[in-house]
Amino acid sequence: MTFKSCLSQVKRILQGHFDTRAQLLVYCAVMLLGFTAFMVAAWVTFDLNVWKRDHSRKNFYAPWNNTFSELGSRDDSKNPKYYLLFSCCLWWLIVFDIPLSFFVYRRNVVINKVAAVTSQVFYVIGWIGIILDGCFCSTMQKIPGTNVVSMDIHVPASTLGMIGFAVALFNNAFNMVRDQTKCLGKRRWADHQQRKLFNPRHTYISALLMGSVCIIALSLTIINLFLKFKHIPEKPSTTQALQPASYFHSFYYIFGDRHISVDNKNTQFYSRSQESTIQVLVEICDRWRHVGKYSHMCANNYNDLERVGFTD
Repeated sequence: MTFKSCLSQVKRILQGHFDTRAQLLVYCAVMLLGFTAFMVAAWVTFDLNVWKRDHSRKNFYAPWNNTFSELGSRDDSKNPKYYLLFSCCLWWLIVFDIPLSFFVYRRNVVINKVAAVTSQVFYVIGWIGIILDGCFCSTMQKIPGTNVVSMDIHVPASTLGMIGFAVALFNNAFNMVRDQTKCLGKRRWADHQQRKLFNPRHTYISALLMGSVCIIALSLTIINLFLKFKHIPEKPSTTQALQPASYFHSFYYIFGDRHISVDNKNTQFYSRSQESTIQVLVEICDRWRHVGKYSHMCANNYNDLERVGFTD
């Protein structure tokens, strides 16, 4: 096989024409290599950032949403696996699904226009949310010229982004399986096969992949809501504000202990490992009305922490 023919095969794969099982495997291998490369790059980046922050007393901003500058304890930021988990899921969601949805799904599955347009609309919503999420970090700094703090935009934007992608993925997966089933045994399916396009097995594989990522996206959305709205005090004090953890501390917040810095001097602990998910969701609903009024967590001493529920 010549270099030119290899490029031709790659082009067909990127356009969604998986004529053989080998082409599908090549596509998955390329995605897996890219995924691995991203993990390595992210790990090196985080290690470098931690080293740089530990060797400098200045406020250091991380590549994603100034996360390191907001942590109460330096020990938290030295374990980047929670950050990598979300970052890699987001990368997989966006990069892997683009060719599937825009090429494979559109070219190889007999779908109605309403389903296709619905997916594209929610993809746009997802991209808008992700872009806003990156522009406004989870801090209490006011946006220049307004009385709105960055956190008030960061929270709904990140949630909107994940919901947009999740709905688009679910719509794609559902319609792929439905339309594939409709086509089986019908003449138009035979005509479809003559064009040497996607076969049923590949379609179901794609639907399974997109459905799996959809579940990940929805799970991260729920976790994100839990993070942002779980510990909003009824009457916050006017002293030192405790910066809320960003997206990336999701699983650490739920399944482990987190360091809480009080007035930048003392450090206390609280555990979320014994609390059920149902209780978490109930509290989210109960405290939703406070989101617009109090979007940050404040405490000036251990008693305040105990009063607002930061300790066990």
